[in-house]
Amino acid sequence: MARQLEIPLELDAAVAVAVGGQRRRIDLGAAGERVFVNNASFGIYTRFVRQATSRTGPGG
Repeated sequence: MARQLEIPLELDAAVAVAVGGQRRRIDLGAAGERVFVNNASFGIYTRFVRQATSRTGPGG
């Protein structure tokens, strides 16, 4: 998501964007009282999420 929003991955640079950057709209979803970022991914990231979810259960 940071890459899509052109937010640097380095902490100091990301903080500078957060403090002085521009506002952008992103797609959010809601299920009950839970809000989530609407995104799609594939490849190694999907595998990582599946493994993390299997350890923690749905919803993190």
